Amino acid sequence: MTSIAILTEYLPVIAAKLGVEESALSAVIGASKTASVPTPAASDDVSCKLAASFCAYEPRFYTPTATAVGYWLQGAEVLVPVSTDYDATDGHGGAEVGGHLPGLAAI
Repeated sequence: MTSIAILTEYLPVIAAKLGVEESALSAVIGASKTASVPTPAASDDVSCKLAASFCAYEPRFYTPTATAVGYWLQGAEVLVPVSTDYDATDGHGGAEVGGHLPGLAAI
């Protein structure tokens, strides 16, 4: 069996940093999503194909990206409860520590 040491006092700090980074990443994604929407195409073939390509690309990139950022935020939100849970169970000899809290996505 492998032993691990969890420094629970760092988990809330990590959660706060993840929250700040998630906010910054969301702002960048929001700004780039707006910029990625093409202007209406001119009547030439190149403009029409370019606009169609960007319109097709946008949901394939931004939908999974937004989902991933949501998981990032969800993970940050549960680090503090995990820290508390770990401290409580480890205080009883470490006999039982849950793998994840309800609502945390298993990735």
